[in-house]
Amino acid sequence: MSEETQVADAPVDAGQATSETTEFNFREHIDEELRNDPSLASYTSINGMAKSLINAQKMVGADKVVIPGKYTTEDEMNIFYSKIGRPDTPDGYEIKPSETIGEEGVDFFRQMAHKHGLTQQQALGIFTDYGEYAGSVTDKSDEQIEQIQLGIEADLKKEWGDQYQAKLNTSNDVVDYFVPEGTESDDIIELQLADGTFLGDHPKVIKMLANIGDFIGEKIGEDSFSGRDSVPGIALEEAERELNSIRAPGNTAYWDKNHPDHARSVQRALQLQEILTGDAA
Repeated sequence: MSEETQVADAPVDAGQATSETTEFNFREHIDEELRNDPSLASYTSINGMAKSLINAQKMVGADKVVIPGKYTTEDEMNIFYSKIGRPDTPDGYEIKPSETIGEEGVDFFRQMAHKHGLTQQQALGIFTDYGEYAGSVTDKSDEQIEQIQLGIEADLKKEWGDQYQAKLNTSNDVVDYFVPEGTESDDIIELQLADGTFLGDHPKVIKMLANIGDFIGEKIGEDSFSGRDSVPGIALEEAERELNSIRAPGNTAYWDKNHPDHARSVQRALQLQEILTGDAA
């Protein structure tokens, strides 16, 4: 008998033949009253059912966590939070202040983390990520504030021209005189506005203070703020530059008697001249 004949005549395993011809239905081999039980609906093979049974056996005696549902009570939620790893109290979170979040912010974050059931790992992760975000926002805010301040400076220089520094000094002297550092009201200038800048940096405030200084200087005729031998709010060198600017050939307010600002321009020149030399203009 040849080798090919021997292979052909070899007996075929019944199980193998069944698997090749029809799909094995394990439900046909269990009691009829169990076949349609809903708990078996998801199983398609004996192997799948066996794995499920093995896993269930492994869970026997394990510390189980019931997932909260729609009608879970507050006490049940607290039990759930404790089982998944929430510290017993807000102080249990090991979180330290950062460059962007201080102690007060940390205390508040601990309270919120505990209230919402965060684990130590979750709380620390969120705190770290938010701290990095807050830091980037702060850096951007500082840059934006700097750009705003530079813009204010440029606008005032354009409006005041060569009188910019003199008027800025006058504005600062008024602040120093009426709102001395260390008094109860000295922080009013440091009030932060919506755009991040401070009240004392607002162009309208700066111009108002400069106008106040000029007005007082014109009425009193002496430096009422700094005690220097100068025109109110400005140094002698600045007073000389201002006088030269007023008397410049192109300044029609000084030279043209019909100019609406002629009288004020002449009066200002008289004040500057008197302080600088003692002579009339």
